[in-house]
Amino acid sequence: MPEKTGLFEVKGKLGHYLVGFQNGQYQISIRDENPKKKEYRPLISLRDSIREAHRILGNFILKKGNIAIIYGAGSLPLVQILVEQKKEKGGELIIFEADPFLAKHLVETYNHIYKDIPFITPNNLANLSDFLELYSAENMTGYRIISLASLKNLMTSFYEDAEKIFKNTFSSLISDLLTRLEFEPNWIYNSLAQITNFSRAWPVNELFNKGAGYTAVLVSTGPSLRLSLDWLKSIQDKVFIACVDSAYRVLHRYKIKPHLIISLDAQPYTLRHFLGLSMGNEGAFPILYADVVSNPQVVFRWRGPLLFGVTAQYKGSNRVVTPGCDFVEDEVLKKNYLGDIQSGGSVATSLFDLLRLMNFDRIILTGQDLAYSFREIHTMGTHHSDLWFSSATHRLESIENINDKITRRRHTIYENSITGKKILADYVLSIYRGWFSASAEKISKNVFNMTKEGLIIDNIPTISNEEFNQFKLKGIDLKNFILDPPKNKILLSKEIFNFYTSIENSSFSLSLLEKYKFLEKIGRKFLIKALRSEISEEEKNNLIQKQQNEQNKFWQMLIKKSRVLKKLNKSFES
Repeated sequence: MPEKTGLFEVKGKLGHYLVGFQNGQYQISIRDENPKKKEYRPLISLRDSIREAHRILGNFILKKGNIAIIYGAGSLPLVQILVEQKKEKGGELIIFEADPFLAKHLVETYNHIYKDIPFITPNNLANLSDFLELYSAENMTGYRIISLASLKNLMTSFYEDAEKIFKNTFSSLISDLLTRLEFEPNWIYNSLAQITNFSRAWPVNELFNKGAGYTAVLVSTGPSLRLSLDWLKSIQDKVFIACVDSAYRVLHRYKIKPHLIISLDAQPYTLRHFLGLSMGNEGAFPILYADVVSNPQVVFRWRGPLLFGVTAQYKGSNRVVTPGCDFVEDEVLKKNYLGDIQSGGSVATSLFDLLRLMNFDRIILTGQDLAYSFREIHTMGTHHSDLWFSSATHRLESIENINDKITRRRHTIYENSITGKKILADYVLSIYRGWFSASAEKISKNVFNMTKEGLIIDNIPTISNEEFNQFKLKGIDLKNFILDPPKNKILLSKEIFNFYTSIENSSFSLSLLEKYKFLEKIGRKFLIKALRSEISEEEKNNLIQKQQNEQNKFWQMLIKKSRVLKKLNKSFES
């Protein structure tokens, strides 16, 4: 601890503080703003603040992979112990401090302790999620919240809000990591398989800004969509209808033709959204927008206008794209970017971002329940309900029971709906709602919700049919959106024309990792476990060997598929 320096008065937002060292003991006390209260009350132990800090920490030791969240910057001994642990064993420290003036004083006075610790105060609480996004989830093993009641009680609401944001963001980061570890091989394979389709597609940025002067309706498959179908049918010539792929079948059955369909999911079942339906016609609506990592079987079958783009996230100044897309952009497209679409985790959030980039004057949401309206997981008429009603399933229970079994497996909670009723929702759907709310707040365009049931979305007002009829709408000009035959198609380089041949002629070896960086993503879960766990060298080597085995299996799969992909490429060329 520093030598005795005396006590100094600090005027803060929450009161007047006395901070410093007296008789070699660090102290911090507070006097409320009330002028009748002249006495300072201590916020940490006056007898032995170091012993108090050790008692609060208990058996916890900060180490690599851990994040320690400290409530209140005022306990200097506690912070100093954790700083020393960080130097010795690694880990991260974050301080939540309700009084920005006190935070400023402590950093300036004890800079040697606080200088490298990020502070979250009421002044930057809104940026907490963005700040946490900069951390690598791969290196996280957990977090610990360390709190002194006396410091937290100065402004309980701030710490509760900060904790909620932190926990939601942390869960989202871990969930995103687990999703990546599960689906990265599919994403990479799909992006390589899509190469054969590039020569007949346009980059999605060809559509950017084409929506100016028009109104777009984003159609999702929430349970209440069926209540909006009559309205959609009556206005389909006045607005630009863009739907998620699962809604295509529902609209088709109601004789509503969307202008654009988005396909995002990499999983094989995505094809079921299209089976038995029109796969488009050249030079006519609907347009299909497909993410590069989406199911290539859908794209292979599509015969209408086709657009490609990539899902990208921006973490600070870093642009992060879905694994596989980086190789395609660098090696296939030679950095001729297709266009970035940001996502909040669902296909509907990606479609919203696309409509934003198309610069529509207003965007209307429908079927965006973000809840289990009527205790259903989606509207009737999708491929799911087709499967449930088919005789092939040998169904012995009601649709209500099927929906109930699915919702019971999820972490649900009752919330207030737009109709004032209590409605069943869950954590994941709430994340999507938060994304819509935050996105709508950041754009200048008008966004409205015409979903008939579901959760209230902050910053997106719910309007009625009568209010919608007040808008001045003009008919959709097909020429404004139908893309002319591209003069500059996405050209494949000479090396990429021979890409599949090179795969056939290469056997797996560690040297391939230098040439094809995407292989590093295959079996990555084993490598992460090896690096994060405190295990023996032998166990680490076994895990690394398991990753190499997964990479070899993936490479063998590419070799088997390469002949088929080469033939497809030749057929599209002709």
